[in-house]
Amino acid sequence: MPCDRVVITPDTRVSEVERMFLNDSTIRSILVEIDGQMVCIDRVGFFSALSGPLGHGRSLYARHPISRMPRPETLVMPASTTPVEAAHAILERHSRVRYNDVVVRYPDGKHATILVAELFAEVAHTHQYTGLHDPLTGLPNRTLFLERLREAHRRTFEADVDSHGQLSPYAILFVDLDDFKPINDVLGHGAGDQALRTVADRLISAVDEHVMVARLGGDEFGVLLDRACTHDEVVGLSEGILEVLNQPLLIEDDTVAIGASVGFALADLESDSEEMLRKADMAMYAAKRGGKASYASYSEGMHANASRRLELRSQIEGAIYREEFRPFYQAIVDLDSSSIVATEALIRWDRPGEGLIGPDQFIPLSEQNGLIVPLGAWMLEECCRRAKAWEDANPLHLPLSLSVNVSPRQLEERGFVSMVAAILERTRMPPEFLTLEITENVLIKDAEAVLHRLTELKKLGIKLALDDFGAGFSSLGYLSRMPLDVLKLDRAFVLQMDTPHGRNLLSGIIALAQSLDLVTVAEGVETSEQADDLRMLGCRRAQGYYFARPMPGEDYVELLGDPTQAMTLPAYQPAARAA
Repeated sequence: MPCDRVVITPDTRVSEVERMFLNDSTIRSILVEIDGQMVCIDRVGFFSALSGPLGHGRSLYARHPISRMPRPETLVMPASTTPVEAAHAILERHSRVRYNDVVVRYPDGKHATILVAELFAEVAHTHQYTGLHDPLTGLPNRTLFLERLREAHRRTFEADVDSHGQLSPYAILFVDLDDFKPINDVLGHGAGDQALRTVADRLISAVDEHVMVARLGGDEFGVLLDRACTHDEVVGLSEGILEVLNQPLLIEDDTVAIGASVGFALADLESDSEEMLRKADMAMYAAKRGGKASYASYSEGMHANASRRLELRSQIEGAIYREEFRPFYQAIVDLDSSSIVATEALIRWDRPGEGLIGPDQFIPLSEQNGLIVPLGAWMLEECCRRAKAWEDANPLHLPLSLSVNVSPRQLEERGFVSMVAAILERTRMPPEFLTLEITENVLIKDAEAVLHRLTELKKLGIKLALDDFGAGFSSLGYLSRMPLDVLKLDRAFVLQMDTPHGRNLLSGIIALAQSLDLVTVAEGVETSEQADDLRMLGCRRAQGYYFARPMPGEDYVELLGDPTQAMTLPAYQPAARAA
């Protein structure tokens, strides 16, 4: 080992390290030996130059009054502190933002030496903190979070019950980003890493320094309020977190909306610390199902709901083969003539002993376990078969365009196009009267392959509609490249039409669709006023409860009425178009 280096033990005091440097100018660095590993404390880095009154390159070998220290991110500790203790004090902050400097306080309390904190961070990372902190964000990781959670749980039930036997609970919050995957898949993993670091910084800014923020894995974060708190206080904290996370991110010159969902739970006597984390997780999923970008508090019913989802997931495969699923149909109306011009097929589960179950309860589960592929194939063939049967039974009717939803998981299948072609051949369904509805997130994974698949579908003669436009990861660049025929506007645009901003935004989107030669269909129309406003803005078609609810096939046939008459909905009489 070179003679200009000195090895010290983890028990050596910081003041002794300083003395070594000051008393022997030949020492260039000092090595701390920890578990057989050497961490270097460099002479040049050991003495720091502060900005402010003591800075400007002045030597800091001399001690200075603590009262003159200029920066709040300076950590003050006793001169008897060891390098390892200094490192732990730095990294134990519930933040990835470390102290810039360490001030060692001497016995007289008036003077200090300035040391660079990064050196001690290196010591700690080489030691036990390597396994307890997330290397990307610097936040505590899941292991450390659970350790602190167990400590908070133990303290709560050992000491935090008042004289009346009332529990003073701690709180745990589970934070999950709503639209993180598209950032990774569209912009790349570098952009995803940048987004996660920004989210970590924003979470830290939303809590005080005594609240622990951790990255639990992926795009999931935990927040631990390990002191007595009230429900209202945790609601306020949740709202503060949502406020900072729902602001757009600037990533590589792209502005990206990301958002988050928050679930929280307050400690109770029946649950251990791991169960508390599961409860907060269940509450977070409840927030997502409620529309994302929101928070939810754990309630007892959530456990039953989670059990029900597991039960449904295990029974979906059998339900496909038992043919328990049913297609329902909803009219799509031309806003000028009020006639029915198309039909959207919507799936329901007619579960024995329970009745009809909506798609929101089983489609996400089907996508998770891959059963959406056989379920989607069955739905497409069944709807095409029925539509052709209706046409054959009523030859005087003009053929209706049939719209069937296709999930991103189905489009990932290499044989999807050939499967659609085979269904068209078996059912004798004219391809020009079939529209497949896709969502924006079909492009978040292998966009070029999906665009090629969509082009192949168009070659079959079918039409393509982009469903729920504006509700997902919108990209005008992809919109212009996709071989679309129809743009379906998310119901949120209809709800916002009564505001000037919402109306102007919708008008611009309709104009964009017209410039791309796309037919616009507004979803979620519930009043005649909404229908009239959409018509005035140039929207061609609409669907919603105002016109007709989804209904079984036999009821839909009755809605179509006498084939010798126009298929109109007399309840809607269009207002005069503005000049």
